[in-house]
Amino acid sequence: MLIGEWSACNHFNNPGRNGDFTKAEVNVYNQASLGWTFWSWTGGQSATAPISAQSQCEKDRLANVKSGKTKVVGPNIGSWLVLEAWMAGNVWDSNGVPPVHSKTKVRGSNLGSWLVMESWMAPQPWDENDCNKGTQGGSYLLEKCLGNIAPAVLQKHWSTFITENDFAEMSKHGVNVVRVPIGWWQIYLYLNIYDPQGGASKAKLNYHITPTDYHVGGLAYIDKAFEWGQKYGIGILLGMHAAPGSQNGNDHSSPAEHPGQINWDKYPANIGQTVESMELYAQRYAEKEALFGFCLLNEPAHIDIGKLQDYYNRAYAAVRKHSADSHIVLNPLITPFESGTESHWTGFMNPDQGFTKVAMDLHYYSCFGGGADQTNPDGAIGYINWDRKNQIADYHAKNPKQMLIGEWSACNHFNNPGRNGDFTKAEVNVYNQASLGWTFWSWTGGQSATAPCFI
Repeated sequence: MLIGEWSACNHFNNPGRNGDFTKAEVNVYNQASLGWTFWSWTGGQSATAPISAQSQCEKDRLANVKSGKTKVVGPNIGSWLVLEAWMAGNVWDSNGVPPVHSKTKVRGSNLGSWLVMESWMAPQPWDENDCNKGTQGGSYLLEKCLGNIAPAVLQKHWSTFITENDFAEMSKHGVNVVRVPIGWWQIYLYLNIYDPQGGASKAKLNYHITPTDYHVGGLAYIDKAFEWGQKYGIGILLGMHAAPGSQNGNDHSSPAEHPGQINWDKYPANIGQTVESMELYAQRYAEKEALFGFCLLNEPAHIDIGKLQDYYNRAYAAVRKHSADSHIVLNPLITPFESGTESHWTGFMNPDQGFTKVAMDLHYYSCFGGGADQTNPDGAIGYINWDRKNQIADYHAKNPKQMLIGEWSACNHFNNPGRNGDFTKAEVNVYNQASLGWTFWSWTGGQSATAPCFI
């Protein structure tokens, strides 16, 4: 027996015990009859593995191990000739090429509540300023509550909720794409030909929509996301979460009223403005090395399918004017829930119809009702291993477009923290079968806490 790969990596986050842990591994792995090879000799910084070879003379060492007199005790030389981005990230980072531009699947995270606010994820701006999370949820109503102090509060949030350090940590954990929720209005700062003074309310919009009086400043942080993505080898997937009029009435679509109304498809101007905003985002970022793609509309609910598909066609054409090879991601309806296997999706915007790099985005949660939301861990895990697996296979059998699981999480209602790891591993194993990959929801709740399952 040869233990061909092992390492000292762990998740117990206690560096002081790493030595004890490694010693235990060596003592046990020494029992393998042929020996072991540690993973790996170096991470590219001339750092040796913590286990050195036996202290025999060099001239005897090879002869003894080949003859069987001594066991194999040594490292792998990983990522030397067969490259791995997580080990030799400088190859990607120094050349500004995110690893996602290779043939690897998306293994990513969302940056939820950074630029499009959600009170349940980032309650501080509400709690610290006496704003009601229940009746003033979402970016627009928060801004109205904050009044004159909104610019300072928003800048504090944007500059601290996600930072360059988060991108460095994500890269270290193997994240190769981030899905960044954005609003339709944020593109209207700095685009001088459209907006000489700043902000959607002062821009010369081609469509009459309301409201437009959002505070400016978020675009600078989208720019930073592309800068940090290039630096750390992470692709940027921009997602239209907050469209004019709101496409689902939920806080993350920034409705203008409470309770939130779904007005996006009620007025042609709302749809037209969304197309225009998507084109402006494409125009601004098309040449950025870190660009991965665009999600055209997040979680549309109770929307007319004909109007939704017309928008997707128009937005696809608008993006392709500026970006020929980025990924274009479509969401089916979230309510009533669609699986992407419906006939109006399986025959829509397919490769044989001349559309390129189009994927569908499915959101899989186990804590919002339905069959996945179970009260015992074995049932929840079984649903993932059987039902979800079959749903993904059914999608691939019926829909020729790639599949992205754009949102999923470890949330559950079985109230057994000791089984959360088993549950999450089951999700990862099954969701790895999605042809384009997945992005976890979400990287942080604002306390620099990383998502629980980048393994």
